Amino acid sequence: VYVFDTPGQPSVFIRTPNDRRILIGGGANADIIRRLTSVLPFYSRRIDMVIVPDTDAKNVTGLVEAVERYSVTKVLVPEVTLMSLGLSTSTDPAYEAFNKALEDRAVPVAQISPDMLLSLDHDVNMSVLFPADPASFKYSKASGPSLVFKIEYGSTSILFMGSAAPKIQKLIASSSDTRADALVVSHSLSASNVAKDLFTK
Repeated sequence: VYVFDTPGQPSVFIRTPNDRRILIGGGANADIIRRLTSVLPFYSRRIDMVIVPDTDAKNVTGLVEAVERYSVTKVLVPEVTLMSLGLSTSTDPAYEAFNKALEDRAVPVAQISPDMLLSLDHDVNMSVLFPADPASFKYSKASGPSLVFKIEYGSTSILFMGSAAPKIQKLIASSSDTRADALVVSHSLSASNVAKDLFTK
């Protein structure tokens, strides 16, 4: 598991024991290409799955570059978005460019639904902890539908909290198993950024 400090939002790249390759988020510019070439052979242009954390340019802009440079087998996009919730009147132009790149290359696209469980490889699973069903959580622009997930491989687990607001963290702590060997966040671990419920459950 590689966590890249890409501009905008961090990106996560996973290589499973059977060399399945999963890219989650792409940051705000083409820096993701440099990061990927640092961990993949220069001649290898395969990514098995791209997962889009949300529709914000901070996560999507680099994914346009990745789709144009690499052969991508499948893409997962969020079902719950600011636009689907009525909190935005349009999608981000970067997200529109990303969808256009997928269409041009005929890349299969599926949606990430709340509580989804993905099998990334044999014994490697990804649990979607957020976004939640809109009927069970009051969204706002400050507490938007960005992806929070947990990767498990055997007895090892990593919780990726991203930049989820404390309100979202409290919901996840009360409704999901947040025990993990490692926690990855996109901000500092200050009292104002992290809900204590994550550590006291």
